[in-house]
Amino acid sequence: MDNNDNIHSTQHTPENEAEPPLALDHNDDSPTKIAEPDTLSRLVPQLKNSKSLKETPRIICKACHFTITSPLFLISIGQSAYHVFTNPSGMSFDIQTFDIASGCIVSGAFTNHFSWFPGYLWQYAYCEGCGEHLGWHYKKDESTDTGNAEGIPFFALITDHLTFQN
Repeated sequence: MDNNDNIHSTQHTPENEAEPPLALDHNDDSPTKIAEPDTLSRLVPQLKNSKSLKETPRIICKACHFTITSPLFLISIGQSAYHVFTNPSGMSFDIQTFDIASGCIVSGAFTNHFSWFPGYLWQYAYCEGCGEHLGWHYKKDESTDTGNAEGIPFFALITDHLTFQN
């Protein structure tokens, strides 16, 4: 048996002329953007697998242990949920972004002064339990809509002011 017996040759004919050559590379798939699930669709499977809400992991205020949010509410803003920023005074902050932080109270008028997230206004966010400054609450700036902002309100919370508890 000749080694070429199992090879099929394709002859060039007018019928197959319109078809482009078929690539055999394993990376032919176009990159696709994975859609992040909304908050409810992230919570439902977690709640179904938990015996109670008390088993859901919590992020708490480091000062008073008041429940602030959950890792389930981490949200990517600008392609990440983790950021490091420096304010005009030279202080650096490691922050994480959350779409829900029910243990925070917000204070102050929204401002765009030195906003770390272009297209967003911010105000201060404090622990509801003890009043500790935990970070900032952001919302889209409708007056200067440049199309850069995703439009979802979110919290940017200082990592060093929080701790994790199961």
